[in-house]
Amino acid sequence: MKRFPKILPPEPPTEEQMKAACRRWLEPLAPCLYPNWPEALQKLSFPTTVFPLTRAEADVVLDMSDGKGSAGDVLDALIKRLNIAIGTFGTRHCFYRLGSRSPKDFWGRGGAVAARSGLDILESLACSMRTTDDLCIWRYADEPPHLLLRHFQYLPPADEFRCLIKGGRVRGVSQYLHDQFFGEYEDAGHREDVRQQVLTYLDERVLPHLHVPDVVVDVCLMGRQVLLIELNPYGQSDPCLFTYADLETADRELRVATRNVVSVKGE
Repeated sequence: MKRFPKILPPEPPTEEQMKAACRRWLEPLAPCLYPNWPEALQKLSFPTTVFPLTRAEADVVLDMSDGKGSAGDVLDALIKRLNIAIGTFGTRHCFYRLGSRSPKDFWGRGGAVAARSGLDILESLACSMRTTDDLCIWRYADEPPHLLLRHFQYLPPADEFRCLIKGGRVRGVSQYLHDQFFGEYEDAGHREDVRQQVLTYLDERVLPHLHVPDVVVDVCLMGRQVLLIELNPYGQSDPCLFTYADLETADRELRVATRNVVSVKGE
């Protein structure tokens, strides 16, 4: 009888290896974190409150994700602090996200949800694989995580765009919701007007203040105004209707989903 070699499971990484890997993941992200934006870029975005989390508070969220942490002094105090911070917006609700990523896998297809209490925020963070993964990374990297509490504003789904910048130059602009078709973009004149509006905004308002040459910039058209939403690491973020290979030769190109092709990158 033929004997097959015994296959041993791989050795789990050591704690030091985990820490090193998490620090490497955070390195390209650091310039994209809102507290590290130049002030000129912060002024182009939503009114924002940076809400630091202590190690104990971040651990409470992770405990909640495991079905724990339903009570306790740290949790109660954190909810109270968040409730006070939400109240400063005047609208009694706000947009929220972890500094690194939002819990959009919890929000689902309905999009961002306005939080009305600290408990709303903590429960959604604890139910999101994106944010719980990130909290684990912050823990291993020995870096303090933070939340962003932002003025809640409805963003027209058809008018969100991901702008891919390399070497300080706009290579591509993609419809952000690239798996959805919006009929207004069948009109070539409308597409060109949008392209020019986004590029002019980037050229005049964003690029002069960018502190990194390679970055992904998300924006939204609000009538004739443009709003800066967030920055993301180039190479680690979904390029939507582009591939990163496309961006090596693309130059200020706009891509939107067509009626027949709605999520095939590079088409």
